[in-house]
Amino acid sequence: AYSHAGDVTGTGGATGSRVAPGANTGGSLYSIRYVYQLSKATSLAAGYASVKNSANGRYALGGASLNVTPGTSASGYGLSVKSTF
Repeated sequence: AYSHAGDVTGTGGATGSRVAPGANTGGSLYSIRYVYQLSKATSLAAGYASVKNSANGRYALGGASLNVTPGTSASGYGLSVKSTF
């Protein structure tokens, strides 16, 4: 999957998880996930996600955050086992 956030526009400063409007405040998210069905009731899944911020972007895995250093990127892996009864 791919998602892109453009530069933040509008007036006002940073509030909550919203970064202040300005140039180069966007970012992109790339993710991939694979699910393997072991049986009718059990599956394995593996995934990878990466966020790439513009120079002033503050996006993190999970959404925007004021705790992220502007312009940094983040990535993560995940594994899961699902069993239904």
